[in-house]
Parts: sequence; structure tokens; C-alpha cells
Amino acid sequence: MISIIVPIYNAEKWLKQCINSVLKQTDVEFELLLIDDGSTDKSAEICYSFSQNDARIRYFKKQNGGVSQTRNFGIEHAAGDWITFLDSDDYLEEGILSKAEKLATSNLKSMVIWNAAYIANGKKTSSPDLYGEKIRREEIVAATIYECYGRIFLGYFFRAVWGKLFNKNIILENNIRFDESLYLGEDAKFLLQYIHYIDSICILNECGYNYRLQPQSAVHRYKNDLLEQSRRQLKMIKGEAMLYPQDECINTAIISFLWGTFNALVANEWLQREDRLSFHEAILWYQENKQDFTMEKIKPKQMSKFLRLEMYASRMLPIHIISKMSFAYNKNRYRKNVKQG
Repeated sequence: MISIIVPIYNAEKWLKQCINSVLKQTDVEFELLLIDDGSTDKSAEICYSFSQNDARIRYFKKQNGGVSQTRNFGIEHAAGDWITFLDSDDYLEEGILSKAEKLATSNLKSMVIWNAAYIANGKKTSSPDLYGEKIRREEIVAATIYECYGRIFLGYFFRAVWGKLFNKNIILENNIRFDESLYLGEDAKFLLQYIHYIDSICILNECGYNYRLQPQSAVHRYKNDLLEQSRRQLKMIKGEAMLYPQDECINTAIISFLWGTFNALVANEWLQREDRLSFHEAILWYQENKQDFTMEKIKPKQMSKFLRLEMYASRMLPIHIISKMSFAYNKNRYRKNVKQG
């Protein structure tokens, strides 16, 4: 049986679609855990109504504690052999859980993953196919740190815990939980813990998850502690990398993470204000980690084209010029993200 854990906070707009996408799953035994994290809208009414009409639904209401605490609560209450996570504003495609469970039961020490589409401003965009054979653990770790290209591609959203099927026994026996002090990178930390106890990745190359880009999410709004959260993420990532000394894939992922965070800090300042941009925190981030920014044992072709361009440009141009280049490149993308979809 699969336990589907859905953290809910003020999700009335999309919640019915989310729940119905689970109830439409066929040829699979499941329980749906709806965990209301202190919602103040009509989410509780929706959850209660569904739970009264379907015995497979278990509804919990708790005080607000954040998504990590809510997922941990779900893990503690899950009765299934397998666990998957679903965000309350997203939804599944029909039949995906049955296919994932069949793969999982024949590969008990693997993590089953499937592809996702994303929805922004009412438009649905499918991701490229996933691919990779005989994927090394180091490559899985690298993809968790930051998306990788080249010999393998595990998707744009591999750092997220949704779109995956986890063995509950592995989680419980090794006390794997979400870090409740993080609101960025908590999924990646959970995955990095879990990866230690699996032998491989099983790719289900179907678009089974629909991810809705929300302007009010933590990813798309100004964060006054983004630099500190990024420092904590980097510390966690470098601690993990120490287990795989001088692996080129992991080094490349770390450099991609450094430049990706640099761009996020540039964009974060713009989200706060559009004039008198100094990019102070982005430049500070670069200066704090300059030695890592200049690592040499890497595979540049595994980086995205823009991150690779930034890396090469930084060897010739001052970092404040790179900040302006980052701002110009990302401006339209971030403007789209903060619009109401």
C-alpha cells in the first residue's frame, strides 16, 4: 500500500483537484493523508467532506508548524509500505501510482522517480525525458545538489521529494526526517539522507506529476534570510560531498549550486525593490566562497549554459558586472513568476 502525504495550508483554490487526482488512481491500494497545517480558509471543510465519503482518506488538523513538520507528521502516521509526497496545489496523472508501485516492489532498494510538468500562468509545459543507465551513487548525489546534464538527466525537479516513491522501512529504520529549521533545501537534505540506503534509481519515464508555480510560494517571494538559508544549505552539501572526495560530478554540482544561489540572491534583491540595486548579498556570497567557485576538477558540460557562461565570464570580468549580467538574464523569468497564474 502507498501512503500519499499531502501537507495543506490555505489551499482551497486547488485542493479539490489535488484530492480527486489521487482518488482517480486505479489498480493500486493507497491511503491519502490530508494534513491541515493550521489553515484559515476553507481547506478544513474540503478535507473533512472528502474524508467522510471515502475510507481511504485520513484527515488530520494540527497547529501551523511549516511544511517540513507537517511531512514528518505524515511519516509518523503513514500505514503504507511506500510513501510519496504531493503538494496541495499540485496533482497527479491517472495511473502513475500503480506503475510506480510495480517498479518499486521489484526493486526494493531503489528509489522510483517519474517526470513532471509545470504549470505557470495557466500554461502547462512538459519536461524533457529522463534518462540514465547504471547511474552511480555520486551522480545521484550530484543531481540532488543541483540539476545535472550530460550522461544522465533526472529532471528539473529532482531536488524535490514529490514525483518519487520511498520505501517507508528505509525511512523509519534510519530515522530520516525533514529538517524543520530549513525552508529552502529541506527536500534535498531529506533525499541526500535517503540516497545512502538505496542501490539505484528506477526511472519511470512518464509525466505523472503536475507542479503548479505559485507566486506566493517560498521560492518566488522576497526572503530576508536567503543568504543565511543558503549558507546552511552549502554547509550541508559540502558535508555530504566529503564522502565522495574530488568526484568531478559532485564538484560540478557544487559550482552549479553556487552560481544558482548567486543568481537567486540577485533576483531576491530585485523582488524587494527595483531601484538602487547593489547586489550586496550576491557579491558577499561570491566572496565568501571564492575558492569553491574556482574549483578545477569539474565537468563543465554538465552545467546549464548560462551557469557555465557566468563561470567563464567571472574569470575575466569583475563580479559586480556578473551581477548585472545575472539580473538582465533573469529579470523576465522572475517577473513571470511573481505574476498571478
